[in-house]
Order: sequence, then structure tokens, then C-alpha cells
Amino acid sequence: MNEMKATVVYAGADLFVGISPGGHAQVLDTNHERSSAATPVELLLRLRITE
Repeated sequence: MNEMKATVVYAGADLFVGISPGGHAQVLDTNHERSSAATPVELLLRLRITE
């Protein structure tokens, strides 16, 4: 099985950008009051639902 690694970088202001091995990006927002992007938990739940 091939190991796949994603990269997550801090973008400032409680925002992170995750980049998949294929080059696709996803913004994550850890500020629950702003809600400008999905939280890490929301992404995990979405992944679980789509499997």
C-alpha cells in the first residue's frame, strides 16, 4: 500500500490550509465564532459520511 501524505500550513488568524498529495487545497477554520470554513472535526465527519 502506498503511503499518502498531506501538508497543512498555518495561514494566520486561526486559519489553516491543507494540501492533498494531488495538489488540491482545503481551508480549515479553528475559530468557531467566525465559521468562514470547515472545522477539522467537520471535515472528519464529512469523510466518515462519504466512505
